[in-house]
Amino acid sequence: MRDFAGYGASLGVEQLGDFAVQIRLKMMTLPGEQFVIRRKAYAMIKKAFDENGIKFAFPTVQVAGEGDPATAAAAQHALELNRPVAAA
Repeated sequence: MRDFAGYGASLGVEQLGDFAVQIRLKMMTLPGEQFVIRRKAYAMIKKAFDENGIKFAFPTVQVAGEGDPATAAAAQHALELNRPVAAA
């Protein structure tokens, strides 16, 4: 990675949530390249998790309603309320 200016420090697990593990890292980048490096780092971490069989839970909703439109609308609303927020 040519945009990577130096190795930083792994500050470890920041928080364990219901649907995520937040890891805190520090890295040095060239000016203006921090967003590119962050995306590359996220991809590398995801790949390492996948290669080691590490999977995370995600919310699901099961609705029984025999195709009732009101039930489907309520289920869609519940999914939208419970959707995890993407990490920045």
